[in-house]
Amino acid sequence: MEKIRFITKIKNAYKMLKNEGFGPLFYKIQRFSYHKTKAFIRKIFPYEGKRLREAANNYVKSDGSLPSLSIIIPILGHHDMTQFCINKIIEHHKQEIEILVVDNGNDFIAEPIPLKSNVHLKVVHPEEGNIGVYPVFDYGIRHTEGEIILFMHNDLILNENGFDILLKYVFAKNKDFGLVGFVGSDEINENGGRGWGTTSNLEKKTYTYKDKTWTGPPAELFGSKFDGLTNAVFIDACSMAIRRSTWEKIGFRKDFPISSHSHDRLTCMQVLEAGQRIAVLGVACDHMDGQTRFYPIDKKYPNAYQIWCEKNNIPKVFKNDGSVDWDWTMRYEAKRLFLKEWRDEKKFIPRRV
Repeated sequence: MEKIRFITKIKNAYKMLKNEGFGPLFYKIQRFSYHKTKAFIRKIFPYEGKRLREAANNYVKSDGSLPSLSIIIPILGHHDMTQFCINKIIEHHKQEIEILVVDNGNDFIAEPIPLKSNVHLKVVHPEEGNIGVYPVFDYGIRHTEGEIILFMHNDLILNENGFDILLKYVFAKNKDFGLVGFVGSDEINENGGRGWGTTSNLEKKTYTYKDKTWTGPPAELFGSKFDGLTNAVFIDACSMAIRRSTWEKIGFRKDFPISSHSHDRLTCMQVLEAGQRIAVLGVACDHMDGQTRFYPIDKKYPNAYQIWCEKNNIPKVFKNDGSVDWDWTMRYEAKRLFLKEWRDEKKFIPRRV
């Protein structure tokens, strides 16, 4: 991913003024100024994240009780990336942890790496075959025991030593938190986008595993870099930690597309509607976006997108060569359903904190 060129920004601003007037421009200037000021203050007083980590460690030392944690990783291919992701989780965790890999391809075998006694790693293959991404939330919760469930993409690389203690501490000390993620925004706009408020602690590191190399994008590409805790309304699907009690309250939506598109938006709005809060926790990590795409070249995988779309009579999106692009077909349908419910019917978005 590359930064948008200045000349492109000018052209986009001109189009916006021509089509929408000055209202959106003034809003963007106001939000831009707000976040720049916030980032400046954080640079002057860069201790919030450090104090949060010290408080979490002191809480554990004083025998403070923390909720149990399960991590669920849906995969389809990209086995080296998955194994590296697992390795980093095991390297940086401190307390007992359950890791459940939901293999939609039915061909991943975890490498025989030494496991500590407090690591419980399991790879499962859904009986239905390729169940998609959003259904893994429901499937995973039914096959784990943690009070806090962290859904992770297999292209999210954790670098935070003791990330599990920090995450569980945030939930323990904030009883009204229903959802916490490592990348998120303090606003969601009328089109379901993150607007100007994205915060993360992405590190832009380069990783090599076996014969593959990956480099994560910088946090500044999407918004602000921050290692503390930020109120939010939108958590990116790459990392979503939810209370089991919250999930049981909001429920799984069987009528929603099974893809990796917009289910994060849906879950965030459900949590807020249930009266609980959302936050971004600045865990040091990197997200190699695009690695988890659920549309592999290998034809042995069943095309779950196509099956779902045809079953539900979804309007097709075509490629330039005339073939159907099932990934974009699913993407458009997921966004259409989300906006129809939360913007047009419930008037729940746009929203910000």
